[in-house]
Amino acid sequence: MSFTDPPAILTQLRTQLAACAGWANGSGAVHYPDLPALAGATFPLAVVAESSRTFDTYADGALPLGGGSMQVVVYATGSVGVVEELGRTILSQLLAQFTGIPFRPSECGLSSDPSPAKVAGASEYRAVTLTIGWGLNG
Repeated sequence: MSFTDPPAILTQLRTQLAACAGWANGSGAVHYPDLPALAGATFPLAVVAESSRTFDTYADGALPLGGGSMQVVVYATGSVGVVEELGRTILSQLLAQFTGIPFRPSECGLSSDPSPAKVAGASEYRAVTLTIGWGLNG
């Protein structure tokens, strides 16, 4: 497992991701800042990252509201359709949570295809990226 010195928002994201019914491997399969060697790995795995941080001033003298964008890159085996459906399922389950991070508009990208070298090495995993907005409006 690799989850070293993450920002607090990513620790919370990891907890909420592990709580999703569609995420079968628990918090031990969520990594930051990168993945360990994938040879012999049990999929799905994920890497979380904070893409941006914003601060919205809404009133004089009040602390600004924090927000931003995070990414979850899900690595899984299966066809393109299976991996994309896993990504959409996870995203919808995250956004349905009413406690924790206040999520904002988010999206699920398209699945990648394994490179010819990965296919030759019998490591045919694919990746799909979830881009997750968070924060409150002023």
